[in-house]
Amino acid sequence: MSWTRATDKNIFGRKHADVTARWDAVYSEAAADEVSLQDYLAEIWEPSSIDPSLPGQYLNAPGVESNALSDLIKLKLKADMAWESAGVLFDSGRVSWSTVDAHHASVLYAKYVAGVCGVFVIRHGETWHFVDVFPDLKSGNRKRESAFRQHTRGMQKPVTVVSNKNYKVDQQHVWDLFQRMMRILNTDRLDQREQTWIQNFKFKGYQSVRNQIFYTSHYWPERSDLATTMAPACSMELSTEIEDFHENVWVNSEARDHVLLSIMRNISEKMSPDYLKRPTIQNNIAA
Repeated sequence: MSWTRATDKNIFGRKHADVTARWDAVYSEAAADEVSLQDYLAEIWEPSSIDPSLPGQYLNAPGVESNALSDLIKLKLKADMAWESAGVLFDSGRVSWSTVDAHHASVLYAKYVAGVCGVFVIRHGETWHFVDVFPDLKSGNRKRESAFRQHTRGMQKPVTVVSNKNYKVDQQHVWDLFQRMMRILNTDRLDQREQTWIQNFKFKGYQSVRNQIFYTSHYWPERSDLATTMAPACSMELSTEIEDFHENVWVNSEARDHVLLSIMRNISEKMSPDYLKRPTIQNNIAA
């Protein structure tokens, strides 16, 4: 079973208000110092705990939410750092090279937004998994909620583990997970243009300028910033393509990585609990 089908069959809807309430309950200024989610699960689960032949299963993971929050904080910091790095390169005139950091930042923001919704990517042993730490939140489907209670009876803290024994998680799967979570999340924090863009954007066909820079020896965007630094015409955040993101007119332009980053960062800020927005979290992770 593909990652997409396994996710659709095992990870279900939830309300944004319920998600943030759960994060509120476990948040503390020391949250960033917790053991990572992946390391914590490796401590409490034997390698045989997860049956990779099953696309979805419930496992007990008491206390897991504080470790998941630690991952969430780190993801946000890494994404924000990549965003700032792209902006510094852009403003210094290295516009083309800044697309590399822009691409990386966008993927990190996608993982972060999925994490805000409660779903994280981990590796356990030799296999990759999606772990939903909030499978007990109300989905609006009473039949599914009843089945969940029946299958997890006796578990202190059940989580859903989604697996695909044949494939690791790559960037396309992260984008698919991001879109899935945003489709099933009940939220009023996004405007209609953003909702429509998320639902309709074809990430499967998206080609980052980064890939051509990395993998095509002589390729460089049609700018003069490879040998000579070129002053930017305008700030990255003020480009016409970013203003017109909802029309997808930017997908074939050289600005596409910067536009995608701008959209993803904006969505991540709207989805974030207040204490995970900059600059508040910087003090929590200074050590």
